[in-house]
Order: sequence, then structure tokens, then C-alpha cells
Amino acid sequence: MSKTLTFEVTQDAAPPDQLVHISKRPHAQGSNHASEVRFASIEAVRNVLTRERLALLRAIKGRRPGSIYELAKVVERNLKSVQTDLKFLQEHGLVRLNVHQQARRKQHVKVPEAPFGEIAVRIAI
Repeated sequence: MSKTLTFEVTQDAAPPDQLVHISKRPHAQGSNHASEVRFASIEAVRNVLTRERLALLRAIKGRRPGSIYELAKVVERNLKSVQTDLKFLQEHGLVRLNVHQQARRKQHVKVPEAPFGEIAVRIAI
């Protein structure tokens, strides 16, 4: 069963473009990543889930790239832009960057992983 990340748009008094709260709860596997993220507006959600970042999440989940470089090739984007977006997504608990050692080159490679299979958006009215 796929894990779900919930984005909740609340009517808090925070500025409308601001992320309000990230709730982190340990899951069954012992991981500690976001399970609920609250925003003050739908615009704030759009600022986090841009078209490019959503494409990264989908490529990570669907293609399982073996490195950030490979991910950049899959989505046909500049490596630096992909690294910037991945850092942002990691800071917000939407991706993990696991370090693996390549046997033939004896170097460490960051492998992106999406801990969620879906993102649900809940909007208070």
C-alpha cells in the first residue's frame, strides 16, 4: 500500500504564500518524514508543487533513477536546477537522498527516493 502525504490548506492568519506547519510522524518502517503539511493558501501549495517539482517526484517514483544525474537526464533538465529542486523537496520532507557507493568507481552517489505514492490536498472552506 502506498503512503499518502496530505497538504492541508487552512484559514490561519499567516501570510497567504506561507507554509504554515509540517507535521512529522514516524511511520511503520521507522522513518521520520512529513505526513501532513499545512499551508495558508492554495498559492502556497502551488509554490511548493511546481510543475517541474511534480515531474521530479513522478520520475523518481516511476523510473527509480540511480543518481541525481540520471534523474536530470530523465526529466531533460539542467543538473543544477534538478539539484536545487531536490534540495528544496528534501528540506520539506518530500524526497530522501540516500547515499550509495558505486563499486566500480569507489565513490558515493546520492540516489533520490520518493517516500510517498500520492499527495492529497485538503482545502478548508
